[in-house]
Amino acid sequence: MLATGLLGSAGMGAKAFTELAAWQRGDELRRFVMEVTARPQVARDLRFCDQCKSAARSVTNNIAEGSLQEVRDQMSDAFERGFQKKNGWRSTPRSGGQLRRARVWSVT
Repeated sequence: MLATGLLGSAGMGAKAFTELAAWQRGDELRRFVMEVTARPQVARDLRFCDQCKSAARSVTNNIAEGSLQEVRDQMSDAFERGFQKKNGWRSTPRSGGQLRRARVWSVT
């Protein structure tokens, strides 16, 4: 059961991990860390930046862990880092919808 503070503003339960307030705050933290580590004076310390980025990404990764949602979270991070156009990943393989249907079909 989710604690009240982890639910989104509706407070009714999340249908997706991105609706969880904890994931949303973690995403804000991830974006902030990416901004800070992109500053030239900070970016020179590669090990520090790598550790900070890894720690910031782990917050949202751990919330979405162990599912197709984890891949979605990673693609969200790829967009934020400028590696992927927004929503470009959704065409392959349709946000995991085909995979979810295949998984359900294979166990029924």
